[in-house]
Amino acid sequence: MPPVAVTIEFPPCHRAKSSPAQWDADFESLFRRRTILTTAKGYFDACAYKERTANKVNACYGCGKTSEKRDGLKKCAACWKINREVLYCSRECQVANWKAEHKLMCGKPLDFDTAAMLSTIVPKIKSPSGFPPSVVKS
Repeated sequence: MPPVAVTIEFPPCHRAKSSPAQWDADFESLFRRRTILTTAKGYFDACAYKERTANKVNACYGCGKTSEKRDGLKKCAACWKINREVLYCSRECQVANWKAEHKLMCGKPLDFDTAAMLSTIVPKIKSPSGFPPSVVKS
């Protein structure tokens, strides 16, 4: 969802001939605007949460190992703060992926050029079949 810019024109602080009734009207107007902005922020926060959790695969970002529940996977805290979901099955997998690619994007909003550059990185094959060892059945 694109960011929304909101412009508010506040009433002047000092009016030449303002009255208490005018002050009350100005306060009520500002209160209504603040309520609308607070409601909008809550809506956008809810949308961000839904986007972050909907249709997500419970898989390790490093090796591809899947998990039935998210509880079995650990999240990258820096990426989570900017609403990017990066999950790992273990600390070892996180460290290995850090050196390979995650260091370039961890906790950073990506512009188009950086995202395009990251999409060209080909992960090293960890098994002869090309699939992660956890996926290959003997």
